Amino acid sequence: MNLKINRFRPTVILLTLLFVFFKIQAQTASLENYIAEGLKSNLVFQQKNIDVKKAIHPLQHAESLFLPTVSFQWGYQGGAGGRSISLPVVDMMNPVYATLNQLTGTEEFSSISNVEKDFLAKNFYDAKIRTTMPIINTDLKYNKKIGEQKVALEK
Repeated sequence: MNLKINRFRPTVILLTLLFVFFKIQAQTASLENYIAEGLKSNLVFQQKNIDVKKAIHPLQHAESLFLPTVSFQWGYQGGAGGRSISLPVVDMMNPVYATLNQLTGTEEFSSISNVEKDFLAKNFYDAKIRTTMPIINTDLKYNKKIGEQKVALEK
């Protein structure tokens, strides 16, 4: 009979330890649930979380200023009926050509007509992609440090 008790003793001890372990785990889980519920319903804690999030937002903005920015611009202009310039080349060059023809005795230099040039093209498309990145701007560095200190103070 003593032999039977010794054989079952490790099993009984193991079962008892498992029961105690699971009981402690259940109590720990319920305690964690109570703590989580208390933190979730605590108004002061919620206000502090909001304050920390408010302090983190400018810090994230300050950090984003170190990144490159890309912008796209597009434009269209129609130049029909726009300004034009008249170049009076007839008044300048035709007397010279007439004198050259008279000196050479030939008609190699023909007379030309005035030129009128438009400032704008008929259809003008303009597209630009611009990428900018700050290389040296100490203000950004100090702005980031200030944001980090605000977050630390709020925490």
